[in-house]
Amino acid sequence: MIMGSYFNFQDVVVMVMCLVVNVNACTQSEIEQGYRNAFIATGCENSEAGTSYWETLTYSQALNDMFIFCDLVKSGTASTSQKNFCCGFEVECLPQECSLQSDIVFPCTTTSTTSTTT
Repeated sequence: MIMGSYFNFQDVVVMVMCLVVNVNACTQSEIEQGYRNAFIATGCENSEAGTSYWETLTYSQALNDMFIFCDLVKSGTASTSQKNFCCGFEVECLPQECSLQSDIVFPCTTTSTTSTTT
């Protein structure tokens, strides 16, 4: 009994299961934001970078791709389109440091992806 009310154990389990599913369900916008946050943490400044390609990759592959973009811009060997993707369209930037991320944290979850190298 909780506060004088009777709870059916089965109902409580169903209610908790639904809560977990709803908390962990990510919208497309939240998925995109997770990838963009990882891209920014890598060293690129573009907070509006497209994420559809990364979403087709494993997390490890996506994080490696982000690092390559940053490294190309930092080293001065990036093409114009690579610079636009890292910095934003026609925005000049030079990453001070490129850091290969180990995971992607989506704002709709409390855990990270913790990628493994394959």
